Amino acid sequence: MSGPLRDRRGAAGRLPESPGAGRIALALLYGLGARCHAAWPRRRVRTAKPLVSVGALEVGGVGKTPAVAALAVLLAAAGWRPGVLTGHAGQARGRRLLAAGEPGFDAAAPDEAALLAARLSGLPLVAARRKWEGARRLDADPRCDLILLDDGFQHHRLARTLDLVLLSADAPLRAARVLPAGPLRERPSALARADAFLLPEGAPRGDLPERPVFRFTMVVESTVDLAGRPVDLAGERCLAVAAIARPERFERTAAGLCRLVGRLRFRDHRLWDAALRRELAAALAANDGAQPLLTEKDAARWGRHWDLPGPAPAVIRVALRWSDPAGLRRWIAGRLGGA
Repeated sequence: MSGPLRDRRGAAGRLPESPGAGRIALALLYGLGARCHAAWPRRRVRTAKPLVSVGALEVGGVGKTPAVAALAVLLAAAGWRPGVLTGHAGQARGRRLLAAGEPGFDAAAPDEAALLAARLSGLPLVAARRKWEGARRLDADPRCDLILLDDGFQHHRLARTLDLVLLSADAPLRAARVLPAGPLRERPSALARADAFLLPEGAPRGDLPERPVFRFTMVVESTVDLAGRPVDLAGERCLAVAAIARPERFERTAAGLCRLVGRLRFRDHRLWDAALRRELAAALAANDGAQPLLTEKDAARWGRHWDLPGPAPAVIRVALRWSDPAGLRRWIAGRLGGA
């Protein structure tokens, strides 16, 4: 592969492979703080409808959003009417709640919410700065009878009926790998709170607590342009552009679909602005007009702003496929008391 790897994520977007003693000490303190936060007595918001969370122990890039989409489809096929709740961390200024289909949602929704709304058209979806407020909104929505929470494992204010925790194949389940020394949000002992684990097919179970394990694979569903039309990338020269937590996986996927001539990385959730546009334009020029290749999340953030000369971006759409969908459906139905 020609062309240098250029990384514009900044220090906060990088996690050292071999943390030093100082970072390990900070990680142990961070882990202790997270444990105290989880154990702190608080009044929890409870919903009348069952609430199922898909969460993670690791920061970004493990596939929570595709897992939520796949689980929503599975639950709908089982006869449930799921509503989807995700966060927006204040990106939509002045708006605490954003509901799919309401005015302003498309312009203000963060990438996860926009992606889920596109994948789950017709299902109620709310992006909330305070997830418990979004849960109350869906609890009162007659169109759904179950709430599916995106990234809720560390959201202790909101009571869950089921906690499903997704782990990557190489999750470093050691206390010394908590932030900032590694990718873990909490100590591995926090996994005792989980009701079940979602693991990639072939990944070892390791020392996980005795809970049900449901396997999945991530597959390339399609490659499309920004308008959703199919694009054939075979033999095309492409520049992989990613503003996600773990761009390496996206880049490996891209390399199997086209002739990858360069890679450009930005910090996770990077928004479109003049500086980003200049950086992209320079990278495309340096790679002789190669076709930019985006993740779905980046396309959701940048697509409506893209005005760069040269080839239009292509987008890799990935999907999560359950190894035993019937088994997962039966287990959830048994836990929720549904048929």
